[in-house]
Amino acid sequence: MDILSLFLGICAFLGALAFMRLTRLNQRMDALERKINELSAQIKNAKQREISELSTGTVIGQIPPSESLIPKPAPVAIKPSISSVTSKVPLTVRMKSEITVHPAMPDSVEVAFSWLKENWAGFLGVAILVLGITFGTVYLSFFASPFVRFLILIGIGLGLLGAGHYIRNKSFGKELSAWLRSASGAIVLFTVLASSFIEALHFYHSPQIGLELLIAGLAYNIVLAYFASKEVFASFHVLISLIALVMVPKELTVLFTAITVAIAGVGLSTRHPWNSNLLVSFIGYSIFHILWLKGQHAIAPVALYGVIGTSLVGACALLVHYHKIYQELPQNQSLFSHSAIWLLLGFQLALYNLGFAYLFIPLGGATIACFILSSYAKKHNIEWLYICDALVGQILAIMTILSLTRVNLNHEMIAWIAFIESLCFTTLTYWLRQNLLSKIGLAFMLGAFLILSFMLIGIEDNPAQVCIISLASLLPLYIVRNLILNREQSEQVALDTFAGVFPLAIDAFYYIMALLMLIIGLSAYLWGYSALVVGFIAMSVNKRLMAREYHKMFYLLFATLAVVYTWYKVPLIDNKITAVIYYGIPPIILLLWLLKEKIFTLEDQSLEDMWVYLVGFHVGIVSTILAFSYSPFIPGALFLIYGLLFFEFGMWLYSYALNKRCCFIAIACKNMAFLYLIGYTLLYLLLYIQSESSLFSYLSLPQALTIMACALSLYWYFSKPIVSEPYPQIQWRISVKALPVSQAVPFDIAFIFILCLLISTFSAPIHPLGYGMLGLALSVPNLRKYLPNRALVYAVCLLMAVCVQVAIVSSKWASPLSDWYQNTHITGPISMVLALGVASLLLRKPEQVENKILKLFYKEPVLVGFLPIFTALGLFLMWRFDKAYLTMLWVVEVAIVVAVGFYLRSKMLVHIALLFLVFCVCRLMIYDLAQTTLIIKAFVFIVVGLLMIFIHIVYKKYASRLS
Repeated sequence: MDILSLFLGICAFLGALAFMRLTRLNQRMDALERKINELSAQIKNAKQREISELSTGTVIGQIPPSESLIPKPAPVAIKPSISSVTSKVPLTVRMKSEITVHPAMPDSVEVAFSWLKENWAGFLGVAILVLGITFGTVYLSFFASPFVRFLILIGIGLGLLGAGHYIRNKSFGKELSAWLRSASGAIVLFTVLASSFIEALHFYHSPQIGLELLIAGLAYNIVLAYFASKEVFASFHVLISLIALVMVPKELTVLFTAITVAIAGVGLSTRHPWNSNLLVSFIGYSIFHILWLKGQHAIAPVALYGVIGTSLVGACALLVHYHKIYQELPQNQSLFSHSAIWLLLGFQLALYNLGFAYLFIPLGGATIACFILSSYAKKHNIEWLYICDALVGQILAIMTILSLTRVNLNHEMIAWIAFIESLCFTTLTYWLRQNLLSKIGLAFMLGAFLILSFMLIGIEDNPAQVCIISLASLLPLYIVRNLILNREQSEQVALDTFAGVFPLAIDAFYYIMALLMLIIGLSAYLWGYSALVVGFIAMSVNKRLMAREYHKMFYLLFATLAVVYTWYKVPLIDNKITAVIYYGIPPIILLLWLLKEKIFTLEDQSLEDMWVYLVGFHVGIVSTILAFSYSPFIPGALFLIYGLLFFEFGMWLYSYALNKRCCFIAIACKNMAFLYLIGYTLLYLLLYIQSESSLFSYLSLPQALTIMACALSLYWYFSKPIVSEPYPQIQWRISVKALPVSQAVPFDIAFIFILCLLISTFSAPIHPLGYGMLGLALSVPNLRKYLPNRALVYAVCLLMAVCVQVAIVSSKWASPLSDWYQNTHITGPISMVLALGVASLLLRKPEQVENKILKLFYKEPVLVGFLPIFTALGLFLMWRFDKAYLTMLWVVEVAIVVAVGFYLRSKMLVHIALLFLVFCVCRLMIYDLAQTTLIIKAFVFIVVGLLMIFIHIVYKKYASRLS
């Protein structure tokens, strides 16, 4: 009993404190009013002083006559005090300058902060007042019955209402009156609620009476909220009403009551633009609803009532923002509350996800309702509301489509429906120039497209379904792309924004889907590829669509991929005739049609070179795949034939049709002919050079093809070159930059073919003869003007090859063969003579020498050109002739070297020859004198002696040439 008395005493103290708090609020209001009056008086007095000073002041520079004769002291400069300076500044200016400017806070945060700062004391005071009065009343009427206590509390509540009504028109009582009414509603509601739970106030036995009393208390608070002058008081009454319903048993009647209270609270926001009240009312209902739902033993029996009631409250809350009074409010506040209501509504409805099979029906209805509301907002120029509801409608539409899984619809169809719905949404928002919505719709569309693509890949074993879904996607995409062409604004302007990427995305989706249909669906049917080609030819007839650069770019890209796809498909078909008919010819028809329609012109830049290369590669690859199984030589022969055809067509086009487009195609044809030549070269080096297939008894098939390739290479090199300088618009193109290579390299390829023929056809003793004759032909001065400068480099290389072949390879040949032209004793000296001829012809220096090898040769022609020849000859004599005659042969070589040295005026060559002569004499006296027979000694010594006398005579006679 003592503890209860202490507790009730504390509550009474808190009640008194609350009353003092309310009194303090009145005092603060009086002080604020006095402060405002003082500031107004100061401002008024300051203005009057300024006016009086201006009206009584003297004119500057005017001195009274009586004061002009009085002597005055010199003026002293006195700095004005700070107080005097500031006193001359008007009071309003000083007040403005003394105001401290703080950084601006966000609107929503600032509103919430100011609301809390202004009302926290009032809420706390009301709460303490209610508790204090309640417990004080219970304590004072401790010996009274519960019914009397109940009546006392109700009377106090009604008394506060009367007091508030009495002082509402007083100068100090407007704010206090509102708080007293709030306290009245709280006391009445607490009393009727406590009568069911607190024994001291429980005076009835039927729960129905308690519910009726609670409903009466709720109605009392709703009426007070209806007559509240400020948003905070209305929200207070609605919020405590919903909190009271949380504390009662979780029955259906309570749910219906809460729905009624929430709708009534939401309805208050239709009379005034109260976003906070709207949000507080719905948040309060959401908290009640979640707690009420958790208190249910089973959700299924009450699911229908909960869904309908929550949807009804949410719909009422969402429709509030469509009133005209909200159009003048800041959009951020309304958008925040509207979005929060949508999120809370969606979360509450998600709690009823019990596996209802036909969930798509209510979701679809909600989706349609959202889009209707958004269109209404669009019609009334409420932009933020239109965007918000349209976005929610799109989310609901996706959820509706996903819910179709409950009716056993396959996933591929669901993905397709989602893609088509996103396409329609994005198209509509793009057409209405809604930048943000079109971005979001494009994101939805991309996600749905990726999912659909992966699902089509997953059902590759069902090509019919892939074809149907792909075709059902291509047709809407094509229709949308044509609709975009009808936009009032040009597409180029639309592409300046992110939403303008939508036409580009449509093109990309269209051709990616077509490629998937080709690879997965149509690959199962022989006629599928041909049907696709026919479809694309028919689509290219749409001139307006083909005029769009991005669409044309994707069109060309897909055509290229379609052609490349045939290279994969042709080897998989056993019947070669079928492969040619269904996969070889249709791409050529498509490419010819595209060339005719000038599809290969993008942004006023010709792409016909890509067309030429695509045709060339297609023909070459398909021919190789089809013919290689019969014979590896057929692709090589076809490469030469195709190269000749492309070359001749290019030269004909260049000669008879002089314009930029024809010149560009001619350049590409010549480049393609060169690529065919490169292809044959690779085949020859990898396959043909090792083959022994014979065409005639004296000529093999690879040799015949190589001779043809060599002749074609020389023909292409010596033919009239194509000049692109008259067309500067195409000078930067890769095909034009590659043209000099295509016109110059055939000579090098011909040179390689000749060497390969020489090496593969003839035996080793004949190789140096071939090297020498080829080098001699490249060094002839009359032929140099027709050949490139690098031909001299090849001649120097051939000269070195002759020396190496004679000195090392041919010298070690096992034994002379039967034919004279294969006898190294004969071919070796002839090769050396040819090498001397090459070196002599190379002495005539060309006008321009840029190659490093040629620079080295012409800097030291004796050291680089002639000395290797004589060294190789000496080694050849040592290996191939009898030792008894070797010294004599060497001395003969020395005589030749001396003669050549004097002819070339080379002191170094003569001195080297004389040193070698000393070596020969030493060998003659040491080796030959001891090893050979008498007759051979006599012959060798006589010849050597005569040669040395000859050398001496030559040296004495022409010694002056060396100086």
